[in-house]
Amino acid sequence: MNTKRLNPALPLRSFLAGLSSILFMVCAASTGRADESADAHFSSVPLGGGEFRYTVTLENTGTTNIETYWFAWEPGENFMPVSPVDVKSPAGWTFHIESGGGGYSIQWVTPSTGAPAPLTPDSSLVFSFVSRVTPAAMAGESPVDPGTPMTTAFVYTGGPFSDAGDQFAAEGVPAPLGFLPSPDVVSTVPENGDENPYGVAFVPRGFLSRGGPLEAGDILVSNFNNSSNLQGTGSTITRVPVSGTASTFFTTPDAVLGGTGTGLSTALGVLRAGFVVVGSVPSVTGSISTSGPGSLLVIDGKGELKNTIIDPSINGPWDMALVDLGSEAVAFVSNVFAGNVVRLNFHVSASGLTLQKSTVIATGYQHRGDGSAFAVGPTGLVYDPRADVLYVASTEDNAVYAVRDAIRTAGATGTGDVIYADATHLHGPLGMAMAPNGDLMVANSDVINSDPSQPSEIVEFTEKGEFVKELPVDPAQGGSFGLAVNVSGRVATFAAVDDNTASLLIWTLGVP
Repeated sequence: MNTKRLNPALPLRSFLAGLSSILFMVCAASTGRADESADAHFSSVPLGGGEFRYTVTLENTGTTNIETYWFAWEPGENFMPVSPVDVKSPAGWTFHIESGGGGYSIQWVTPSTGAPAPLTPDSSLVFSFVSRVTPAAMAGESPVDPGTPMTTAFVYTGGPFSDAGDQFAAEGVPAPLGFLPSPDVVSTVPENGDENPYGVAFVPRGFLSRGGPLEAGDILVSNFNNSSNLQGTGSTITRVPVSGTASTFFTTPDAVLGGTGTGLSTALGVLRAGFVVVGSVPSVTGSISTSGPGSLLVIDGKGELKNTIIDPSINGPWDMALVDLGSEAVAFVSNVFAGNVVRLNFHVSASGLTLQKSTVIATGYQHRGDGSAFAVGPTGLVYDPRADVLYVASTEDNAVYAVRDAIRTAGATGTGDVIYADATHLHGPLGMAMAPNGDLMVANSDVINSDPSQPSEIVEFTEKGEFVKELPVDPAQGGSFGLAVNVSGRVATFAAVDDNTASLLIWTLGVP
């Protein structure tokens, strides 16, 4: 499937609320008369076919009437890259679409004679139009005049140019929950038919591909099942590029497979030095009874296996938080068969990763085999380097823990502190990621504390354990697993798998 992800600039307060609402406030930066000022906000509703209906509410915050509102414009410049259509005006107002310099604007006016309908102080009017410009792009800089917000506008007390006017500088502010825009949806099924996508990871800026296909911003997805849907037998990683067609990035070599799959798990990460690291929890028959302790596979930018990390401390590598330190790396790995978390210290060189030390840093998480979920135990890991805290989502415990001094501790300290145990919104937490605003997001497996009215939810909560928002991934249960966030400049991309449909959901929005 071909994909082209957006490049918007939507600032965030609640990350998931940002995904389900595209509503911005345009704040006035007065450049004209002190008594002439206004604020405006606009909302958008998708109409299909790439079109959006924009509704603009203009509020008079000054002490004089307003009779002209000129949107996406400043003298001599028009900022929308495509012409708006189906423009609607308040009663007593008319519109004119201005073009020039490669851009478009809308001029709304009310006549000074006849039947004027000025916008009086402390009141508001609603304007609207349809455009193919995305809401995120509308809230960003104009491609016609980079550096200038597309929503730049002027108001005048009379007709156009009747006075100095008052200019607005666009500043995005997230608003209350609105409609849920549809994410990009990409099939993760590779050429060999592997199913059940588990892990999600972004290729970071500065990645050394060494002639391989990976580029910064690409998304990698690990597959746990084979084409017969046998768990622990998937052998591939799917690449979802920033633009283009999804394809198979890595297939486990036959010499490693030994007649079965590798069961590539949620433990998936990428190092700038040019390596992809993925956990393997293999099974011969698709059952946990024929599984083994597994390993970590180290793959280069060309999709070639460089080395395999096997160690007694690795026992069912279910998820991983990979810390990139240049010539060194630290991998926190949750072991689903042991109910613990291990810290692996690596030296990174051109030939791959060399394990220098392994340390079990957390223990005591409930774990067991499960007929439908394969295994249930500690899963999602997020490392916060600011506080040296590792967050652990434990499925069977239905809780999220904080392990302090994760990089420095010399040994196991139990499970860590419970920071989130919300029986209303947690239903077997799995993969976990940190949002740009510092909140944590965790996927629900629905195998614990199941609630049919909340299927396949991703839950956002603060580091202090306060519930913020939840987002559905699939209308059926059991679809939510791996997820990841990538921030590049002021653009954030959020990706989450739906393993019910073997697909990846991608939302793109901005950060302050």
